[in-house]
Amino acid sequence: MGAAHFFDLDTVILSDAKVWIIDKSRPSLPVHRISQSDFNLVRSGVFKSHGNRVPFAGSDYWLSDKLMSEVNVGCKRNRANSSNLAFSLREFMDEDLIRASNHRINEDVLRHLKNSPDDVYFICSKNTKSNYERMIEKVEDKLEEIGIRIKNYYYVSESFYESNDDDVAWDKCRLLLQHLVGVKADGDVFDTQEIIRYEQIHFYDEDQKSVAMVDSIGKALQTMLANSQSSQKDTIRETIKSSMPELIINIVTPNKMKLFSTKKVKLEYANLVKSFESYGRIRK
Repeated sequence: MGAAHFFDLDTVILSDAKVWIIDKSRPSLPVHRISQSDFNLVRSGVFKSHGNRVPFAGSDYWLSDKLMSEVNVGCKRNRANSSNLAFSLREFMDEDLIRASNHRINEDVLRHLKNSPDDVYFICSKNTKSNYERMIEKVEDKLEEIGIRIKNYYYVSESFYESNDDDVAWDKCRLLLQHLVGVKADGDVFDTQEIIRYEQIHFYDEDQKSVAMVDSIGKALQTMLANSQSSQKDTIRETIKSSMPELIINIVTPNKMKLFSTKKVKLEYANLVKSFESYGRIRK
């Protein structure tokens, strides 16, 4: 087939729900609330040099000095302990709070697809399926109004910000890869089941780990072929040689003047000269 567009849903559906910073001893009372985008920065480690560490869910999160100052003000106001901090995702997990939140469509990222014949997919990667379904219900009619019909939804996580980031990024990459070669992936192996194949896929995301993984889709191809049957290797090699599939990565930015930072990646077959471990990623 022709082209398809795969969006991480969190680049499309915007919510006014926020992440709470709490004193662990008083989890029902937020000392400060931050946006999803700010939380993404906190969890990315970009502020590590500031030294404001918050351990949460088995990982270290780092606050900027500015945010730490705001949290300290909130702690004083609420008589909370600033050395006993954690994050609460209650506004994203509680059914009543989800329904009460305002969800809207980021039309900017979709505007170029209005009434397009291309297939459109949403990848749901940072929340549970049930919670995503509640969000989607609130905006699906609006999508129809602006001429966007969704071919399918892919749910690649059953938790919210608690999944291993590398695993989520790998799942996205594998999902795109199977649609580029037209063969379904079962774990880290290509099986014999055919799937819709596209000669060109546009991928939209703002998560840096996912973008980096997808940018290395050629290595993912090597990894999966190394685990697959010889017959499938030959089939996929011939498909790639004849169709020369292309992946266009669109990093969604907050810059309204340049909404996407774009890179094209050609999928090419290369003889496997290294073992599965050469990809540096042993899956168990």
